[in-house]
Amino acid sequence: MPYLGFFEKFVKSDVFVILDHVQYTKNGFQNRNKIYTHNGPIWLTVPVQYKLGIETSSIKIDNTKKWRKQHLSSISQNYSKSPYFDEIMPDLTRIFSNEWVYLKDLNESLLMYAFSILDSAKRIIHSSDLGLKCTGSDLILEICQQVNATDYYSGASGISYLNLEHFKDAKIDVVFQDFKALAYKQMHGNFVPNLAFIDFLFNEGIHNFKYNIFS
Repeated sequence: MPYLGFFEKFVKSDVFVILDHVQYTKNGFQNRNKIYTHNGPIWLTVPVQYKLGIETSSIKIDNTKKWRKQHLSSISQNYSKSPYFDEIMPDLTRIFSNEWVYLKDLNESLLMYAFSILDSAKRIIHSSDLGLKCTGSDLILEICQQVNATDYYSGASGISYLNLEHFKDAKIDVVFQDFKALAYKQMHGNFVPNLAFIDFLFNEGIHNFKYNIFS
C-alpha cells in the first residue's frame, strides 16, 4: 500500500511500468508499510517466504501466519471512527480476504484499486513482459526505449544512480520527482506524512484522492 508520492508518479505518467522482474528487496516496502494508530505509526507487514536472489514476481506469502486477520483488525481498530471508514473498508476487506499465494498478486490488486480511482485509462505495463536484458540505470533506459518514452519521471533517489548522459544520448529527458505531501486531516495527533495511501482514503475519501491531492 504505497505512500502518496508513488501515486503522484502514476498521475503524471502516460505509461506506468510495474517493475516486477527484478530481485526482491528484503525489508523494503514491497511487503509492508505504515498506518497511523493511537500510539503513532506502526508497520503492517505481509509475511513472505524469502530466499536470496529470488525475483519479486516469485515471492510467495507465508500463509501459515494469520496476517489477513491481523491486518484487517489493525485497520478496523484504528480507522473505524474515520470519516470515510464505511466507504473504504468493504473494498479493503474484499481484497485482503482473498487467498493470495504470491505477494505480487496482492500488491497488484491493491494498486489497481487505487489506480481505478485515479485514472483507469492509463497504459499499465509489467516489466516482466518486455524481455529486458539490462540492469541498473541501463535497465530503466531500456524500459523507456521499449515504450517509446520521451521523458522519464524518476524518484528523487534516481539522481544517485541514473546515468544521465545515456538518457541524454537517447534523447530521453529525466525529470526528478519533488513530491511534498500536503498536510491533511488525520485521526491521531500531529500530522505524519508518507504513510500507506489508505490513511489518506480513510481521512479524506475517494473524491479528494481523485481530484485534489495531486492537483
